[in-house]
Amino acid sequence: MGQLFSGMLGATSNAPAVVVPEHGDRRFHAEDWSSNSWYSLLKQSYLLNARMLEDLVERMLARLTGRVV
Repeated sequence: MGQLFSGMLGATSNAPAVVVPEHGDRRFHAEDWSSNSWYSLLKQSYLLNARMLEDLVERMLARLTGRVV
């Protein structure tokens, strides 16, 4: 996440994305999500947090069921 915020310090709209939506995810299809630095920060923060929470739930379920992840 530090890479995401340090990229925002430069506030360049053409900086490479730290995380991108999965193929077929149309929620961030509008151009503003990529061209506006603050919208890009919001999008990438959301995607990083969503993935972290999905991983957390998967690991907890694996731990409760005795599966190895």
